[in-house]
Amino acid sequence: MPYKDAERRRAFDRGRKRRRRADQKKMEALASIRLYYSSKFPCLYVNGAGGFIGGFLLVRDQAAQGRVEEHHEFGVSVFPVQLDLSCLLKILPK
Repeated sequence: MPYKDAERRRAFDRGRKRRRRADQKKMEALASIRLYYSSKFPCLYVNGAGGFIGGFLLVRDQAAQGRVEEHHEFGVSVFPVQLDLSCLLKILPK
């Protein structure tokens, strides 16, 4: 990092902040995705959200996420799966 020259330091900081904001924007787009797993009913259909395929349901729409979480099997045989999306920042194009 160029500490001595103030102008180079400012340019470096602006570039670093610009890259950080771009990475945050990518993560915000991915954060709206939720994954659910049904252990008991691998082909369960939730009205308005779709059906589980092989026990998994991937949902982006918040209204559909609400329908899944309001379902009577949620917490009994349907569970949310935490997605760790931090590894995607390394492979997404800049």
